[in-house]
Amino acid sequence: MKKPVNLRNHLLNTHVLLLCASLASPVVVAQTASLEEVVVTARKRTESLQDSPVSVRAFTAAEIQSAGIESPQDFIGLTPNVTLVQTQNAGNAFITMRGITQNRNSEMSAAVLVDGVLMSNPAQFNQPLFDIEQIEVLRGPQGALYGRNAIGGAITIVSKAPSEELEANVTVTAVDDPGYRVKGVVSGPITDTLRYRVAGSYTDFDGNIDNEYLDKETNPVEDFSGRVRLLWEASDSLTADLRVSYGDLDTKALYYTIGDEADNTSLDVRNNNLGTNEREFVNVALKLDWETDYGTLISVTAYDDLDELLTGDGFNFLPREESFFNFDPFGDFIKFLTGDDITDLSQNQYL
Repeated sequence: MKKPVNLRNHLLNTHVLLLCASLASPVVVAQTASLEEVVVTARKRTESLQDSPVSVRAFTAAEIQSAGIESPQDFIGLTPNVTLVQTQNAGNAFITMRGITQNRNSEMSAAVLVDGVLMSNPAQFNQPLFDIEQIEVLRGPQGALYGRNAIGGAITIVSKAPSEELEANVTVTAVDDPGYRVKGVVSGPITDTLRYRVAGSYTDFDGNIDNEYLDKETNPVEDFSGRVRLLWEASDSLTADLRVSYGDLDTKALYYTIGDEADNTSLDVRNNNLGTNEREFVNVALKLDWETDYGTLISVTAYDDLDELLTGDGFNFLPREESFFNFDPFGDFIKFLTGDDITDLSQNQYL
């Protein structure tokens, strides 16, 4: 696991110059140092990370790039007192903050905001991260700011804003096992007051866990994610920020092995059903900021649509002839109804 890098204080290299002349006293140039200020907005106000009274772990764009953060698991692994457990499907991930966790298929114990808009469906959280400006993790109850689902804390993710000048880049990465990842972004102005930013990520991974029974890979992944953002400065006091996100994931699921010890990783995967995990979501969010003499009025309107399909082998995740239900009274009842010599169960879930 990569060690966390503390960006709170970056001390720039300084040099002390000692100038000596043969007939003159030494002259010392005073040492100077400057600190890079990290600004956070997780408390819905702009403040220095050093001055913030709450426990915040902030990841700047530079640290996100240097640490290779490309998923929630990456930055949570670098945050003390926070863990993420990924289970049988992409939409079912358990966040634990300071000992406060969640139940399966329930709301998370932490509020998650993307560009200031609350993520209403927790099944969207575990997705690729790309073109990100900053991530902030607040540990401790934040119900006063984010409501009932922030008993453990809050996570804010800020994507990079549309640029005032045209820019574009493409990154291609080859992974250790057969597969690759492509990320790209293009951004720039449309008019003097309207700017855009289009970013996307595509991953194609063949898998690296063998299914000895089916002679296939159990964990291939094909994932496409895209985001379009429009920023309109209607006037000096009114700004409109429109964001449209889309994700399409296709992978396998429920390739468990059952052993006497939970951490025994030497057992072969031998499911007779490769399983399926397909997830597709669309998110549209509009954020309006209107600055008045009495303060700033903020309006947030969001729409979320998510479909996820999960199918796979059932307990005890072995070939049909070795299934637990062939040696169980319930299995005998199933064989009596179907007339089959052997029986097995699968499981299906649609969200």
